[in-house]
Amino acid sequence: MAGELIARVRGLDKRFGDRAVLSSLDLEIGRGEFVALLGRSGSGKSTLLRILAGLDPAVEGEASVDGTVSVAFQQPRLLPWRRVWRNVVLGLHDQRVGASGARVGPSGARVGASGARVGAARGQDTVAGTEADGGGRPVNGRGQHVDGRGQHVDGTGQHVDGRGQVVDGRGKLGRGRDRALAEKALSEVHLEGHADAWPRTLSGGEAQRVSLARALVREPDLLLLDEPFGALDALTRLAMHRLVEDLWSGHRPGVLLVTHDVDEALLLADRVLVLGNGRIVSEHVLRRPRPRALSDHLEVRTDVLADLGVSEYATT
Repeated sequence: MAGELIARVRGLDKRFGDRAVLSSLDLEIGRGEFVALLGRSGSGKSTLLRILAGLDPAVEGEASVDGTVSVAFQQPRLLPWRRVWRNVVLGLHDQRVGASGARVGPSGARVGASGARVGAARGQDTVAGTEADGGGRPVNGRGQHVDGRGQHVDGTGQHVDGRGQVVDGRGKLGRGRDRALAEKALSEVHLEGHADAWPRTLSGGEAQRVSLARALVREPDLLLLDEPFGALDALTRLAMHRLVEDLWSGHRPGVLLVTHDVDEALLLADRVLVLGNGRIVSEHVLRRPRPRALSDHLEVRTDVLADLGVSEYATT
């Protein structure tokens, strides 16, 4: 890995109780570099991704990102009461909101998209001490939906003025610009014409493409992909591989892809890392130009499978 760094991890330790998940882990990701991270279940792959996303600050060591971060998870996490375009621009003007639509409070506790903490006591809003409606979204004494700062929002979470017109966080009309940004991002993932669709009408692959559009609309310096294709069928997954490769080529963010799929890693990444015993145990640099075929890296595939402890299945 050469060039300017977008992410740096040094001596990172993470424990869950007495169990060490990450131990003195070191990692660097270059600006515009595509890195795939493989490892057995429970090896700490998703934990590392969450730390880089700022979703898990309770660690020891250094984990820093020089720029903006977006995340796309295995589940698209679309809000069913918002149309597709509003899901794409969800939290775009609030730096505390990640691409998943989940907001993270100062303590790292997950809170809802409207600013209400997600807690055990349903119907309670611990942000402002207000009541919550049946969907867990905070309302003021007049029954109006409000955000975490008590500002009036409509039923979809958009700020509105006294006449009910959608405005941005500064009280200026902002819907037109956001809609244009959403439509541009949707066109990049081949979902033209779906801006006004409801999430429940989308297929699994379409929903995941909306998730990618939501991540890319922020023009991130680092894109974190947490097994985003794991729930898709084989044919849809292959199409998503091509789409992600095209999007990466067009935007050139640094990428960290967490996956269990060795072939997926070999097709997409510049480097393939294997995580084991809490640290990076091997690194494989892929020099073949894209687009690639699986036959381009048969020897590397055998080595990666051996690193994962499944060398008995490493056949061609």
